[in-house]
Order: sequence, then structure tokens, then C-alpha cells
Amino acid sequence: RADPRHRTRSPIPYRLDEARACWRHIQAPTLWIMGTESPFARLDPALMAENRRCFASLRETRLTGCGHMMHHERP
Repeated sequence: RADPRHRTRSPIPYRLDEARACWRHIQAPTLWIMGTESPFARLDPALMAENRRCFASLRETRLTGCGHMMHHERP
């Protein structure tokens, strides 16, 4: 059902400090969509708050019953 290539790991390592540096440059209004069943929804609230502060204009919404792949789970 989903693209099998999406299940492979990226050859580029993900580094939170580098991601945050990029996020801080985003000036456009940003919509952060998170599924309530996503592993990210259970991360340390202080860590998530620090991530949110990186965006100049952030609005957040949560989709009930969705995990991390909400675009596949509830298109």
C-alpha cells in the first residue's frame, strides 16, 4: 500500500542540532501535524518545546488515532 522505498533508512544521518539550525531559518507560517499514536508524541515535552521554538510562526494540530505515517494511515 505504501511506497516500500520509504521504509529504507536515509544514507544521510539525521542530526537534531543541524535540523534545528535549518528550522530557525524558516520564516513562513508552519503547520506542525502530529499523530496522537506517533512515537514522537511520547517524546520528552521539554525536547518538543525546544523544537517548536525554532519556528518563527508555528501552529500545531494533532490527528487522533494516527501514527507517524498519517498520510498513509488516513489519507
